[in-house]
Amino acid sequence: MHKQTIKDALFWTVILFNTVLEVPDGMSMPAQIFGAGTIFFLVYTLLDKCKEVTKKVRQA
Repeated sequence: MHKQTIKDALFWTVILFNTVLEVPDGMSMPAQIFGAGTIFFLVYTLLDKCKEVTKKVRQA
């Protein structure tokens, strides 16, 4: 895992939860943690894939 990518993914996960996404009132804590972890994983995967594509474009 890349340190900068993890920091970026954490940042964007926090931004998403503070602006767009809402946690339902009756949701249990484990479900909230699972939801946030899932969003973090998706954002991390997206950022990592974007870095790979950027490297390929720059090499071409």
